[in-house]
Amino acid sequence: MNKIASKIAFTFLVTSFLFSGCKDNDDTPLAEVSPTFSFTHNWDGVPIENADYETTTYINERGESLTLSKLVYLISDITFTDAQGTSFSAGDYNLVDAREGVNLSFTPDVVIEEGTYNVSFT
Repeated sequence: MNKIASKIAFTFLVTSFLFSGCKDNDDTPLAEVSPTFSFTHNWDGVPIENADYETTTYINERGESLTLSKLVYLISDITFTDAQGTSFSAGDYNLVDAREGVNLSFTPDVVIEEGTYNVSFT
């Protein structure tokens, strides 16, 4: 009986040791990043060059012809949402002037942990 009790105690100790060594705690902090956006401008997959303004005629989906004289737009309300649904708002905006090449690269005023995010903006 003493051998059986010793085997049970040994098995219990080994099992306890194995389970206590299997913690999934990674205390390494995730790297923080400042995301950067780089804007390019294309029409039907073809880059719009500065020489194309006021000279190139484009056809939209309705079959209508148009010519670009300028291309200026505002990116605002930038929000990053992680897989758990936590949102991080950049709280700033970027005014892009494509013809003048102004603000084609933009780093919002937000620092987030490295990871995968959905990005939304208006």
